[in-house]
Amino acid sequence: MTVTTAMAPPSARDPKRTFAARAPLAACSLLAACALLLTAAPRLGAQGEQPPSGREADVRAGAARLLAPLPETLASLGEGAVIVYAVPAPEALHVFLATPQGRVARESRVKREELDALASGFRGLLFDPAKDPRAAGKRLYDLLIRPLEPELAQAGAKTLALSLDGPLRLVPVAALWDGEKWLAERYAVSYVTEATFDKLRRDPPAGPPRAAAFGVSKALGGFSAAPGVADELSSAVKTPGSPEGALEGEIYLDGDFTRKALSDGLASGAQAVHVATHYKTERGNGGDISLLLGDGSYLSLKSFWTDPGFSLKNVDLLTLSFDAFGAAEAVRGPEESFLSESLQKAGASAVLSAVFPVSDRSAPALMREFYRRRYVEGKSKAQALQEAQLAVMASSPAASGGAGSEGAAPAPPAGSPASGSPAGDGDEAQGAAAWTGKGFSHPFHWAPYILVGNWK
Repeated sequence: MTVTTAMAPPSARDPKRTFAARAPLAACSLLAACALLLTAAPRLGAQGEQPPSGREADVRAGAARLLAPLPETLASLGEGAVIVYAVPAPEALHVFLATPQGRVARESRVKREELDALASGFRGLLFDPAKDPRAAGKRLYDLLIRPLEPELAQAGAKTLALSLDGPLRLVPVAALWDGEKWLAERYAVSYVTEATFDKLRRDPPAGPPRAAAFGVSKALGGFSAAPGVADELSSAVKTPGSPEGALEGEIYLDGDFTRKALSDGLASGAQAVHVATHYKTERGNGGDISLLLGDGSYLSLKSFWTDPGFSLKNVDLLTLSFDAFGAAEAVRGPEESFLSESLQKAGASAVLSAVFPVSDRSAPALMREFYRRRYVEGKSKAQALQEAQLAVMASSPAASGGAGSEGAAPAPPAGSPASGSPAGDGDEAQGAAAWTGKGFSHPFHWAPYILVGNWK
């Protein structure tokens, strides 16, 4: 791997049913950081091979689109937050970093096809709890994060706000391995899109928000029962029967989860919305993902941005507790970003979902830890997710309310990106060692969830 650097001086479940020191920047520093990121690509060739001129223009254009809203919002990133923007080119991975202390542009020399295979193989290893993903995770860490380590340390980085392109888009970066620790043990992680920065200006809910939780736990529509759903919903919403829930609100389970109930729940002003169900995908007509409702009917996810009756304008956090982003990849391909951006443009400040199917036993434990830290302890969404991941990582099935051992990976739903060999394709899967960790320590149990949007 060859790294080229441009620096600027300081200034600135059944898988068919899955989850899914304060240093604000001055306006002039923000503009300088944006200027560097918009002009860094031409300088990348100063000590190494110059990328094709057409790709340079693509990199600059992508940085321009991403960073145009930043001058008004970077100052409110919060303590320890930094922006990492990565774009793969045919012969290299371009990585940009903006921190309060300065800004960096670097290049890791790797062929696009090699990066594609590495990312795909790594995701496959995460889906198989019998395989050890650390070697593949370290290779990705060395390309994406290690070149930035000095500046991340200098900035006191605590939260990485990532914009990843191409094959990296659906990689759970929290599961990268630095040789000693998982990235989740060092940083909170969030993903950003062009729709994110407007959401960063949104004020957080005044006091604990009201919640609405929807789910299907019984066998329905050809899908197996998912008994963990009831526990999952009760971790989010407090009811007379489940006082341990984090928020006041309503639960709509099985037959109560209808099209009208979902519309009414959104119209009631619920700011935390949790949906735990099965899905089906359709590749025709631009692709679609439909949610199974408790009465056996389906609702297209497009309804959230096309039907006023399902507006997300009041929603601070939309949790899609199934493989929504992975399903989106299945219908649109690895370059897609339509789902997360569309849900944010429809009003959701942040979206939490999974990039591949996960265990019905460990997912409720993670959701319980996440909601408690976010809404009872008042942590940021990114920090709450990080702490929930660490809690599940250190737990066992018995301690998390499950029964039995870790178990094998469930088979993915037909049409999902993980269908076929659970370990994915390529040398990464075939050459992986066996996993010897205990409990829920494998990333299969804690890493599939990614947070997109306003991480605060």
